Amino acid sequence: MAVARPARRGGQRTALFATFALGFVVLVSLLNRGMPLPSHTGRILVEDQGTADELFQLAKAASNAKDFAARLQQAGLMLDDASSGSGSSSGGSSNSAVSTGGSKASTGSGKAGTDKADGAKGGGKLKVPLLSRDLARSHARDGIIIVTWANYHFFDFVLNWVEHMQRHGIKNYLVGAMDVDTGQALAAQGLNVFAMYDETAGKEDTGLGTGDFGWGSPTFHKMGRQKVDLARTFNEYGLDLCLCDVDTVWINDPTEYFERFPEADILASSDGLTPSNPKGDDNLEAVEAIHSAMNIGLLFFRHSKNTSRFIDAWQKQLDSDSKAWDQNVFNQVAHVGLVPFQTLPNNDHLVSPVYGACCSAAMPCRASLALAAGNTGLTAGCLHVLGANHSLVFGVLPIAQFASGHTFFVQRLFEFQEVKPYVVHTTFQYGGTKGKRHRLREAMLWYDPPEYYSEGLFLSVDLAYPATPDGFQEQDKVMMEGVRFKTDWTNDAMADLHLKNMREQLLQLKTAFKLAMALNRTIIMPKARAGRWLGASTGKLCSLGYCMHSCHRLLAWCDKYWGPLEFCQVPGAFKMRLPFVAPMDHVLEPFNFDDDIGTPPPIPFREYSFLQNERTPQALKDSKVVISPATDATKVEELKEGGKTVVRIPQGQTDAQLRELLAPYKDVQLLHFNTLHKAFGGWEDKAMVGKFQHRLSHMMGFFCCKKVKEGEDGGYAYYRFLEDPKT
Repeated sequence: MAVARPARRGGQRTALFATFALGFVVLVSLLNRGMPLPSHTGRILVEDQGTADELFQLAKAASNAKDFAARLQQAGLMLDDASSGSGSSSGGSSNSAVSTGGSKASTGSGKAGTDKADGAKGGGKLKVPLLSRDLARSHARDGIIIVTWANYHFFDFVLNWVEHMQRHGIKNYLVGAMDVDTGQALAAQGLNVFAMYDETAGKEDTGLGTGDFGWGSPTFHKMGRQKVDLARTFNEYGLDLCLCDVDTVWINDPTEYFERFPEADILASSDGLTPSNPKGDDNLEAVEAIHSAMNIGLLFFRHSKNTSRFIDAWQKQLDSDSKAWDQNVFNQVAHVGLVPFQTLPNNDHLVSPVYGACCSAAMPCRASLALAAGNTGLTAGCLHVLGANHSLVFGVLPIAQFASGHTFFVQRLFEFQEVKPYVVHTTFQYGGTKGKRHRLREAMLWYDPPEYYSEGLFLSVDLAYPATPDGFQEQDKVMMEGVRFKTDWTNDAMADLHLKNMREQLLQLKTAFKLAMALNRTIIMPKARAGRWLGASTGKLCSLGYCMHSCHRLLAWCDKYWGPLEFCQVPGAFKMRLPFVAPMDHVLEPFNFDDDIGTPPPIPFREYSFLQNERTPQALKDSKVVISPATDATKVEELKEGGKTVVRIPQGQTDAQLRELLAPYKDVQLLHFNTLHKAFGGWEDKAMVGKFQHRLSHMMGFFCCKKVKEGEDGGYAYYRFLEDPKT
């Protein structure tokens, strides 16, 4: 039997505007003595019985008419000219496409533009509305609003976030602008924006500036407090809120999913790494998932008094410690009163020790909601387990569908679980803000301007790949915990194989970098052959643009973590398939690629999926000329193979010799080396040897970590494989 809840708060509301004529005559008269009101004098919105009750309590609590008006405005019940419009920030359609093409916010470097937005071209500042109940409701759909917020440092992330919203027909969103530059830039594009700053009070930002927050910094913690404020505000507006960080990308409309679980007060994403659901099951995670850290980068709040109490408790605990991480505090408050889980005999599904068995026709076991202790309105036997905070019903969103950076980019759990993904959050990565951009580019989920895909000269290469020995990982068998894929190898032996195979790949990559520098071309990160390690992808998933294609990538036999690995897997990632396609930030340092460290200049690069991206012009792809360094070649020889031009050249050519041999093809957009064996013979300017090594050392990342004794270092710097200038 399902939990009884009020009917869904839909868009078919009938709003009644009751004018308290006599009272307002007195109110306006009193207010006009010290605080003139606009000529329309204001209206009170009485939407339902709850609002009427709230109005009555506000009236009782007010000491005078001025105090009553202030309480009405604070509660969002006083409507004025600024908040009674459609909510459009610039008069443009909220459905307009994001204009990333001409924006400096989405250049190839990913940096926000240096030219600050100053409103429409040729005009003054645009009006960016403050957040109000009416603005929020004008953009909501079926009582649900999706909200993010950002400062100018993350402006290109905002554009990317909105672009995906509009691509998938998601219109019920709002973006909070933390500073004037962001507000003006978004308003100029006609996007759904509200100001978190108040220019009328002389403030042009929220006090956190326009730069990167830096994880763990004082501004990072202050930014987290704004999340709590937003949650409270939209809850008070009577809206169900999906609150997400700006480094998320929506792949499908989540509204349909949220509405499947009306019993849940809060649905949260998780940092868990192993799904509790069997393949094909797209329900919430099983209740034990509440013990994993819930990630507040994606939260869904269903508005209620219970939700309001939880937010207040969250805020109170944060206020007691200015250095407390908002996510840790969220989990601490959520876990208050959590009762240990129990199981029934002969039943492997979790149950509530108070309410009995969780399974019924109306609430199947796999619904997996965690019940807050003391919620006496719930019917016995309908939910899995006692949950948190003594008042709320929590649900943990499925980690394959509401994915972290690990479950999406590294594990590709949506493929393994055969479920529909909704969102990816760029966590679990090692490259800072630039690493987040590059992860999204690799997955073809980042929108760059057209010139990023069409302009320039490019170089692609084939790598030769080492084999994976039998027994390294048997994905049709499990061991130990009953969920981890079986292996016959020890921890150390697996890590040693990873380092051996990574050395073989990186030596080839070093040659590819030399070729790109010698020929003054942008390198497309290296290519892998299709094989069993890449896992299964269905045509349907690929057609939607978020599958991982089987070309242009590095392989890794061990994952990367901030601590020791277990059988080459991050602890808890029992379904991690090995080997796997390594994101670039597992091996290289994307935030160092374009650093100005003198000569030689940075090596420009593109993601491994660049040639599979539909935004890359077909003319560029078709321009490919294959360069084949051959043992028996003594001169340049041009052939036609399968309709493509193949140019055979002698092996071991220096940088100057390569430029001379390939001069007839210098304007071809795409040159492709089909082998790197003896493809580069050295630098004619011997000073370039040290300069190149210096640049290379700055780009390389590290492996972490083998299990070692206390005091020993289990990490390994990949540059150590490449530090010999002769290689």
